Amino acid sequence: MKAETERIIELIEKSVNEQYNEFAKKQLLFLIEEIKQLCKDEESEDEESETAFKEAVEPAIRYLLKNHSPHTKIYIDYDNAELLEGQECHNLTNEIPD
Repeated sequence: MKAETERIIELIEKSVNEQYNEFAKKQLLFLIEEIKQLCKDEESEDEESETAFKEAVEPAIRYLLKNHSPHTKIYIDYDNAELLEGQECHNLTNEIPD
């Protein structure tokens, strides 16, 4: 997405350089700044979301480390949490047939 946005900005900048009308140039430059600001806002929201996620899951991870074996997992969805412990496991090492 970032590369696409940068490409759009490059195309608009090219249009600015081809414009003789000063009003059109100013409008295109304003548009470029608005796009850049939107990108910064999205990056900031992504960072905030990542931080909130880390803050939410760290207590659960610490709980597992302190109280359960390394084979224990917590599955969480929007209204439920399950504490599961692997008793036995077998993985296929060959290809699964169609």
